[in-house]
Amino acid sequence: MINECKQLKEFLKTKCNNVFYMEAPEKALMPYIVYSLPSAYEDDALDIFTLDVDFWGTKEQLIALEELASNTKGNGDLEYPTGLNKGLFYNNDVAFTLYADTEVRPPDNEPRIRRIKQTYQLRKI
Repeated sequence: MINECKQLKEFLKTKCNNVFYMEAPEKALMPYIVYSLPSAYEDDALDIFTLDVDFWGTKEQLIALEELASNTKGNGDLEYPTGLNKGLFYNNDVAFTLYADTEVRPPDNEPRIRRIKQTYQLRKI
């Protein structure tokens, strides 16, 4: 999973300067992205992982946060994807594709915090 994490971080850094794996530091500047690969399973000899991408910002940054989430997800075009959705990632060590699954806006205990959570299927090739 190290190679997948490196490729994902490299891509996410093209969308936002503040990108963290699993958890952001206490003093992280918003907006920021936190990504993780919390679960995996096998389907017809294909390794499939769940990728969570969380976008965090303040109430005042809501429009920028929505744009960040939309740009990161991309257009979903099979031939020329602009984001994670239907994107093909590969190097000498690993190859995988991503497919958008869900997008939710869970409430936060802190009223000024806004969050968008996207979930993808990461399929290793």
